Amino acid sequence: MFLILVCSLASVTLASNVKPSVGTISGTVSDEAGQPVELALVSVELLDNRPRGTPVRYVETNKAGHYEIQGLVLGPHKIFAKKETSGYPDTSFAFYSEHKFSTVNLTQQNSSAVVNIRLGPKAGTLRLKLVDAVTGKLPSGTVTLRRAAHPEMFFSTSTDKPVLVPALTDVDLSISAPGYATWPATLDRKSQVFLQAD
Repeated sequence: MFLILVCSLASVTLASNVKPSVGTISGTVSDEAGQPVELALVSVELLDNRPRGTPVRYVETNKAGHYEIQGLVLGPHKIFAKKETSGYPDTSFAFYSEHKFSTVNLTQQNSSAVVNIRLGPKAGTLRLKLVDAVTGKLPSGTVTLRRAAHPEMFFSTSTDKPVLVPALTDVDLSISAPGYATWPATLDRKSQVFLQAD
C-alpha cells in the first residue's frame, strides 16, 4: 500500500510541472460605435518580421463579434482584423494601419490572452474604369495608392475590383497597364470619392 501511494504522489507532481507549448488568443471585434462586428476576419502573426512560407490563417467572428485562435506558438504576436465588404480594410497592410496594431506575448506562464479590436473609421471605396483613348477597349491594369505623408506605405491591386482608401488621408494614386504610360494623380482628403463609403 505504501509503494502505491508514493507512486501516485509522484505522478501528480510530474503532471503539475507540465507547461503549455502552444497558446490561445481570443477577444471581440467591434466597430467605431462599439458594436460587435460579425464575420470579421482575424489573423495573428509572430512579431519577428520574418517572412512566412505558410498561408495566413484567418478565423471569423460570430454574431457577438467574438473570435478565438488556438494552437499558436508561444512568443510575441501581432493581431489584425478586417471586413472589407463593410469598409474595414486589412490592417496587416501598413498603408491602412500605419503600423498601428495590437500585440500580445504568449508565454508558458500566460499562454492565453484576450485582445479586443476596434475597427474604423470606415474607408472610402474607389472604383476605376480604364478606357483606351483610341480604341475604346478596356485594358486591365494595376492601381497603386501611397500615403502622401509616408510614400513607403502603399497598396497595389487590380483595377478590376473596388479599392478601399483610408478616410481623411491624403493619397497619391498611380495607374499602370501593359503597353501604356503610367497615369499619375494626387488626391487630397477633400476628394469625396475617397471619403464616402458605399
